[in-house]
Amino acid sequence: MGQIVGIMAAVMRRTGRQHEPLLFVDLNAGPGRCINTACKHDAPCGGKTTGDRWGSPMIAMYLLRDALGDRFDAHFCESDPEIRSRLAASLESSGERFTIHDRSVFVGASQDQRWTHGLVYADPSNATIDDELLRQYAQQYQRVDILINFACTSHKRRVNGPDYEHLHRILARIPKKIWLIRRPVGRHQWAMFYGLNWEGAKPPARDWVRFDSAEGREVFARLNYTQKERQSAYSSYAEYLRHPKFRAVRKIAMERARWRCRCGARATEVHHDSYPPWGTFDKPEDLMPVCHACHCEIHGKDN
Repeated sequence: MGQIVGIMAAVMRRTGRQHEPLLFVDLNAGPGRCINTACKHDAPCGGKTTGDRWGSPMIAMYLLRDALGDRFDAHFCESDPEIRSRLAASLESSGERFTIHDRSVFVGASQDQRWTHGLVYADPSNATIDDELLRQYAQQYQRVDILINFACTSHKRRVNGPDYEHLHRILARIPKKIWLIRRPVGRHQWAMFYGLNWEGAKPPARDWVRFDSAEGREVFARLNYTQKERQSAYSSYAEYLRHPKFRAVRKIAMERARWRCRCGARATEVHHDSYPPWGTFDKPEDLMPVCHACHCEIHGKDN
């Protein structure tokens, strides 16, 4: 989270908005700190014992204060009344202003609040991402970024469930031009997904990759699909694009469009309206023939 707050502070300075308030929302706050666990965070614990580990609310308050002073509005969401009481006690010790909500909510701006930048943080413990709420934030506030900390293995264990969806379909519903991915950690594949609209965004550290890079697609495939799904006719996205079955479907889509882009120019590439499950192949109707310029525009990249 420290790397992400650093990126946001740098963007605000670059755009001359470093003196304007930033919106921070933690959708799955928890108690703020965990007792009887050795401290594993980089943020200083202010003389606390090693049995007092900070959770995301306390870490966020420290990082935001360090980067922005008092120029942020912090909102924390927690549905459990007992945990909410512990959260309030933890946050009061920080000495910063904050608001606690009794459920995950959309925080709207009042007349005296004009947030030009912000961060919505989701750390769901039930292996379910509330993409509808995150989509609402992304649509309402163009410069509010989305950060999801997610146990991908726990999610994939539900692969045969009736409501299961692959991660690529969930993230596709959150309107962000760029997604950065932090490489997974541990057997539960804890990974971070950072969505933003800044086209020039670069990975903040070596353990981060851009989703639209070849390396990023390789990392995402491991997070998105089960091992069984990945043991298929191809082992990478690049190999998939070279596969004869994909090339045959691509040709059908091109011929249906008469090799023309939506702008009238000759189509040279195909855009995926949706990606097929790993191990399977596209249907022609899922591919949109486009020229290179329109393909870049769709993905929010420079031509």
